[in-house]
Amino acid sequence: MKIYIQWSVDPAFPWEAVDSSEWKNLPKKIAPPTRRRPIFNLEREEKKYKEKIPKLKFYEVTGFKADNDIIDNAKGWINGLNVYGVGMISDHYALEEHFNYLSTTVWYNDPLDFEFDMFRAQERHFYPDGLQTVQIWGGPRIVTMYKNCVDDKGPIVVQPWEAFVYPAEEITRHGIWVSDTLIKQLNAFPKPSIRDWFK
Repeated sequence: MKIYIQWSVDPAFPWEAVDSSEWKNLPKKIAPPTRRRPIFNLEREEKKYKEKIPKLKFYEVTGFKADNDIIDNAKGWINGLNVYGVGMISDHYALEEHFNYLSTTVWYNDPLDFEFDMFRAQERHFYPDGLQTVQIWGGPRIVTMYKNCVDDKGPIVVQPWEAFVYPAEEITRHGIWVSDTLIKQLNAFPKPSIRDWFK
């Protein structure tokens, strides 16, 4: 089945069409050791705490700096995955072919981005006729958020995060935080749509 991948590379590159059977052979980089680094408002915090606690180095985090300094023009980290026009952006990606469908699994469990109660995983099954099914796992807050949600198949059931089974490492690829400048360049490229599968 055709899929589209956008790599986190610098300089930015358009979405690339590949066959899902090649997923295991695609370039792979390990999960970044540090996905992002905090930016501290040193001047504000030093002024705020200098008189009260002169020896305490406690600074307000005002933002985060992406690890764009380790991103080059080599493929390996994924910025986005698209199947049948369904875009997926995540910390981690896995894809596996089955007899009559293609499964994709994406999940967010980076502790620098989310508290445990917001951990989330989603598995989709894509069928040749365009139909799909979805399974979701999540932390307590995610489970609550979906409690009364429904789709065209009925109530959306979210399994607890503890029930999520990580896909095999050989079919897993990773994302990486990118700078604001690079993400704007990546987002400037046209995204695949369902028409790209049925034209």
